[in-house]
Amino acid sequence: MSLHDHLQSLGIASRGPQFRLFVLIEGSAHKELIARQEFHEAQLRPLWRTEDRPELEKHAPYLSLVEAHSDFDAWLGSIQAKTRWTAIYSLLTLDQLATQLRRFSKFQNEDRRFFLRLGDPNSLHLYLASIAEDATTVGRFFANGGIDEFYFHAPEARLSQRVQPLFEQKDVPAPYLDGYLIRINVQEVG
Repeated sequence: MSLHDHLQSLGIASRGPQFRLFVLIEGSAHKELIARQEFHEAQLRPLWRTEDRPELEKHAPYLSLVEAHSDFDAWLGSIQAKTRWTAIYSLLTLDQLATQLRRFSKFQNEDRRFFLRLGDPNSLHLYLASIAEDATTVGRFFANGGIDEFYFHAPEARLSQRVQPLFEQKDVPAPYLDGYLIRINVQEVG
């Protein structure tokens, strides 16, 4: 089953054909990831600049466009159950989405610099929880409507959750609300 088919079986699908499916995954999440992306000629962007530090390539977060019914889609579907990854539905192009995510990948506190592990769904999930009460930051993170939804999948942490911005949503039951985010736990099959 392909990744597109898997997401559809969970009830997770884009709201229209204008939304593209992207997957965000750390190079270290699966030993064949980088080679498979290259082999299947998947469109991808590393979110870290590793030109001067090639040893970081295997740990860098990679953003890939997942074309439906492609060989890469099928391969991702075959590894999804045992691998940490985040699905993103977005109107943005691959380059626009990579730039958007990079904006939120690093921050400075006084004289210390930090990198957020965007490729790790647990870390990205915690980051979104930390900004949930700030409507402006949530809006900016979701590119003011350019990003529709995140689906976090981390089997070892039992994380299987959809997150959408609250903006323009109607009749959302209170248990799903978290500040300006809607969180929906997804029951994995199998």
